[in-house]
Amino acid sequence: MMFPERYKLIFMSFLAVFICYIDRVNISVAIIPMQQQFGWSESQVGLILGSFYFGYVFTMMIGGYHADLGPKYTGSLVGIAGSIGMIAAIISPIITGFLLESFESWAIIFQLCSLVLVIGGTTYLFFASAEKQFE
Repeated sequence: MMFPERYKLIFMSFLAVFICYIDRVNISVAIIPMQQQFGWSESQVGLILGSFYFGYVFTMMIGGYHADLGPKYTGSLVGIAGSIGMIAAIISPIITGFLLESFESWAIIFQLCSLVLVIGGTTYLFFASAEKQFE
């Protein structure tokens, strides 16, 4: 049985929001044992939870940029961007573990994440436009 496209879109949107809420709950629960295991202070925990929040903020800006490109391609662009984000989420624990074993410090990991965010934000500021790119 074929479902209309709008039902598929609603279902996929539901799954995306559901996964976001699972992530929010998991970071809230996992941060307590991680704090004990790694000896993080309250300010370090706040920084980690804050960086999780800023990830949402920056992805909302990117999603708005996709919508500005053109309504016809917005779904495809958001899907591609989401896939890239999921691949990064899968690879990041591996890279983090490697960096932690190599440098034995969380500072390099936070500095690398900050660098990626600054480069991404700067690129967005200089090269993004609100003009429709496609019809």
